[in-house]
Amino acid sequence: VIEATIEYIDRSVIAYLAYFSFAPNQRRGFAKEAAQAAMNYLEANYAIDKFVLEMDTRNFASVKLAESLGFVWVDTVDNVCEINGLQSHEFKFEKKSGDANLR
Repeated sequence: VIEATIEYIDRSVIAYLAYFSFAPNQRRGFAKEAAQAAMNYLEANYAIDKFVLEMDTRNFASVKLAESLGFVWVDTVDNVCEINGLQSHEFKFEKKSGDANLR
């Protein structure tokens, strides 16, 4: 499942992407293929300047996916929320539109 939210900020068009894979489909390349297709579509139809991914710091599979798509880490946000009594932190990854690995 891929979801995109587009924001217009100071003449920039930013696409925030989110993805989820059900357990039987994890680590089979489906999320990467779907994310690439979504980014290609958004870039072609919405003049995206930058793509952004945010994920829990404990989600190692998501970090690897972001890196395989050419995203780079830009920030860590502490104490985003509380889950099961524990503080959750998030990594923020970005990729400029037109960078390699989009196709």
